[in-house]
Amino acid sequence: MADKSKIEWTDATWNPVTGCQKVSPGCDNCYAERITLRFNRGPFDDVKYHQDRLDQPSRWKRPRMIFVNSISDTFNSHLDNYQIAEIFNQMRSAPQHTYQVLTKRANRVRRWWDWYKGIADIDDWPENIWLGTSIESAKFLSRLERIDGIAPVTFISAEPLIGPIAVELMDYLFDRQIVGNKSSLNWVIVGGESGPKPRLMQKMWVDQVRAVCKANHVPFFFKQWGGRSPRLNGRELDGETFDAMPSIGITLKQPA
Repeated sequence: MADKSKIEWTDATWNPVTGCQKVSPGCDNCYAERITLRFNRGPFDDVKYHQDRLDQPSRWKRPRMIFVNSISDTFNSHLDNYQIAEIFNQMRSAPQHTYQVLTKRANRVRRWWDWYKGIADIDDWPENIWLGTSIESAKFLSRLERIDGIAPVTFISAEPLIGPIAVELMDYLFDRQIVGNKSSLNWVIVGGESGPKPRLMQKMWVDQVRAVCKANHVPFFFKQWGGRSPRLNGRELDGETFDAMPSIGITLKQPA
């Protein structure tokens, strides 16, 4: 966990869970796995639930944007429903923060949420808990469909973006409007891969996603071009930086 994060779209990270398994090509060069192996923390696929870390957000009194489980996945199959509920209860008990929950296990989220509502006597997903899913190429756009409409703030992390997604994303958003069930997509993050042997991101893919976001009034955040290191090629797009974020919840970026 870190009170200050170098990730441009958050203030802090909180990791009550560590370890994960690779589920799609976007995981191939996982930065969290590199960190785990670098510091000799054991096999990365050994998922551990750290109950002693649960109260960390309660001890941070100043409001923060918190990326939840930045080196794991909150909806990992190795966690049972009650463990995820404990994480969620902690977020609810420290409402001064805004939490960013990002998952590739989108197929589990709705089932878990329906179960949790029953045991927690809650009807609506809290406004200060954002729900996102990773979409590295058009093949995985179905992840958005599975979480769409659950949380007040829904977002996509297209990082690493290793294939085009814009056409399929535009079609999805248009189809939702046609049937009168508008998407709750509130934010899109795009970034290139970093680390050893990064897969290069094409500018056309980025331009197209930015155009889709503009046409649908969705905030667009461009994180990086990627390369051997995250900052090697910068984060300017056509000479500008794009740091738009949802207007719902706390959107403070604390100074480094």
